[in-house]
Amino acid sequence: MKKILYAILIAGFFAILGSTMSKSPTLPLYAQSLGLSRGEIGIVAAASTITGIFMNFVSGLLSDIYGRKKLLKISGFVFFSAPLLYFFANNAIALALVRAYYGIATAIFVPVSLALISDLYSEKKGTFMGILSSATLVGRAIAPLLAGSLIYFAGFWIVFILCSFFGFITFAITFTLPEAEGELEKFEFSFSSTLFLLGLLDAAVYMAYQSIETFLPLFYFLEDKAC
Repeated sequence: MKKILYAILIAGFFAILGSTMSKSPTLPLYAQSLGLSRGEIGIVAAASTITGIFMNFVSGLLSDIYGRKKLLKISGFVFFSAPLLYFFANNAIALALVRAYYGIATAIFVPVSLALISDLYSEKKGTFMGILSSATLVGRAIAPLLAGSLIYFAGFWIVFILCSFFGFITFAITFTLPEAEGELEKFEFSFSSTLFLLGLLDAAVYMAYQSIETFLPLFYFLEDKAC
């Protein structure tokens, strides 16, 4: 069972490492190099988040119906294929579509991987969910430095290739994961005022974070080097 946990942790690390590299600081700098305005860059940056709003809910529901592994395979394929589409995105609409497609990967992987851990390790699910979150945060912390350095010294193309490679690792690992044992619980919708307030708080934090992550790189010294 430890091997399965390690596989999930490694997949989570590379999934978030690659997806974060593709947007921080890569996305705003790449969009600027294409000649997009500040407003268009904001729309492009929001595309993946808008996808995530719907897919986070839908992916959890679908994983209850079709199983965790199938959904994780889909997310792994998107992690692998989405970065390569950057090479074909040369305007705001195309780049927004790529980002919307990329948003499917994270929106599926995060809730479904946590659900899989809950299924497999019910007695220690809190501990192992925390470890998975830490693994993804390590990837998120490394990503901007790695992506920024590669852009500065080599250009955008190497970042896109590397993100796709990390996605391929995630995709390959999903084939080794087991299906959750036992019967999955039937989904029932319920409303909680406490959950609603927590959601608003979470939304406020992400709004501030996303704004900084998107527009700060445009005023950094890499601006002239990344065009």
